[in-house]
Amino acid sequence: QRVKMMGMPADIAWRVVAAEAPGKLELAGDGPMGIKAINRFMIEPSDEGSNITFEMEFNGPALNGPMAAMAEKNAGVAAEASLAKFKALLG
Repeated sequence: QRVKMMGMPADIAWRVVAAEAPGKLELAGDGPMGIKAINRFMIEPSDEGSNITFEMEFNGPALNGPMAAMAEKNAGVAAEASLAKFKALLG
């Protein structure tokens, strides 16, 4: 997948680590500079439809020190934007 990490284009190769129908998916990815990523999606029924929980983890030497806080902030902003687009698609 082509993504932007802190404004820079990067490729992440994802693989499915766990999947349980109908509501759980876990992906692990390898990115540039030794960055490892894990994304988890959990979907649970609610009175209004469904609740989606999305968790992200990033590890790697490139994320040590001051880069960690910057990467966390940028990932959070990108995740919120992505989930807003997904919600808009669902109406």
